[in-house]
Amino acid sequence: MKKRICFIVAQPGTARSFFKDHIERLSEEFEVYLVGNIKSPEEIEFLKLDGYKSIEIERRPKVFKDMKALWQLFRYFKQENFFVVHSMASKPSLLTAVAGKMACIPHRIRIFTGQIWCNMHGFKRFFYRTIDKFVVALNTELLVDGYPQ
Repeated sequence: MKKRICFIVAQPGTARSFFKDHIERLSEEFEVYLVGNIKSPEEIEFLKLDGYKSIEIERRPKVFKDMKALWQLFRYFKQENFFVVHSMASKPSLLTAVAGKMACIPHRIRIFTGQIWCNMHGFKRFFYRTIDKFVVALNTELLVDGYPQ
């Protein structure tokens, strides 16, 4: 039986832009799944997937919607018994890290392509940097796109 990998994105366009080649290669050896704001199967038909789940992950903080998405991710991770969960953008990465840790996913990967707090000041900078540190602590592997990350 192949091990399962799940990519978590807010929008299907992220999977198209950043994960398409990875998903194609990984699908040769793993079962590959996608989670995101998927409105119809046509949005992701360009990907070689074994399955997908539509979970509404907002880009901006929305406490109740974020809690709902966290719960849905946790249940989905437990149900599908993933070996790896993989995220990139800030909000999906936070939700994936927490839900993945709660669901005891053995490999939780986060790619950093920038920090949203970089040009912020004061409390806002402190708050978003603290969230990034929390996400780092919950993931088992971290990838970056360059030295500054």
